[in-house]
Amino acid sequence: PNPTTGHTLITVPQSATFTLSNNQGQLVYSSNLIAGENTLELPLYLPDALYFYSVMTEGYAKASGRLILSR
Repeated sequence: PNPTTGHTLITVPQSATFTLSNNQGQLVYSSNLIAGENTLELPLYLPDALYFYSVMTEGYAKASGRLILSR
């Protein structure tokens, strides 16, 4: 869901990498995903803000968008 409280469910058809960047383009979080459902708990050190996510497989972005973190 968007906004998220930090608990996010992502389903991917194959292994992938989830990355989260801040509004300055700095990578603030990354996680490897396995095929199927993946539960991500975003770190508590991330402040409430707008972030940009990307799901990459084999070096190509398969999905990207905005994620609002609001705890």
